[in-house]
Formats: sequence, C-alpha cells, structure tokens
Amino acid sequence: MTGSTRDKADRSTEERVRAWLAEQEQVLRGLVRCGAAVDHGRVTLSGRSRSRTAARGIVQGVRKVDGVRQVVDAIVADDELELAVAGAIGRSALNQRSRLIVRADFGWLRIGGAFESSAAQAEALRIGAAVAGVARAQGLRATDLL
Repeated sequence: MTGSTRDKADRSTEERVRAWLAEQEQVLRGLVRCGAAVDHGRVTLSGRSRSRTAARGIVQGVRKVDGVRQVVDAIVADDELELAVAGAIGRSALNQRSRLIVRADFGWLRIGGAFESSAAQAEALRIGAAVAGVARAQGLRATDLL
C-alpha cells in the first residue's frame, strides 16, 4: 500500500470510528469523552471516562470497526485515578492519620476530609496533582464532598 493510499485508508477508518463513537450510549450519556487518531490502522483512543468499565466497552467496540487493526487504550478512567491518588496520598507520612475522600470528575480531582494539619493538606494536594492523569487538583473541606 502506498503512502497516499494508506493515508486515505486511515482517514476513512478514522471517520468510521468517530461515527461509531458518536452513536454509543456511553458517549451519549457523558460517561466517556474521547477522541481517536488512526495511523496504519492502529487507533489510539485518548480522553477521559467516568469508569474503566465504560472505557473498556468503547475500546472493545472500536476493535470491531472496519479497518481497525489495533486499538491503543489511552483513556484515563476516574475510578482508577481516584484509587491511584488515594494510594499515593496514603503512603505519605504526613497523611497517615488524615481521613480523606478523593473524587475525580473527568480528571479534575477533589481531595477533602479531615487533614491532620495544614501541612498534611498541602502535601495531599501536591501528591494528588502529581499523579499521572490528573488534570487539576483542588482541595475542599470535608463538608464539600458529602
């Protein structure tokens, strides 16, 4: 396949993938927000999802679209992000006694709860913001997350 023929095939595949995505319940209900890029039949899905389950459904469906040879899942799922951030903060010496709640909304992170100290709060926000996939970290009081 020549370069121009391959480019045309990739554009056609990308159009089919985007059309398929636009019809999916997870996308229509706002559970997944993602884009697709195609290179040599390899589709890279990138964006955000409320859950890994919703993202997995999109990835599995895209594999069935005509012209797709491989799918790379680069979708960041909020449920996995919350666990990663909570785990990272939990390993911090300053936050061993803090009682925190971590919530993510399409990568926008909220960390709240009962911090051991203002230093612990600052440390939790610093750690949370540094976790891969976090778009923005914001600290809230415990009452804000209830």
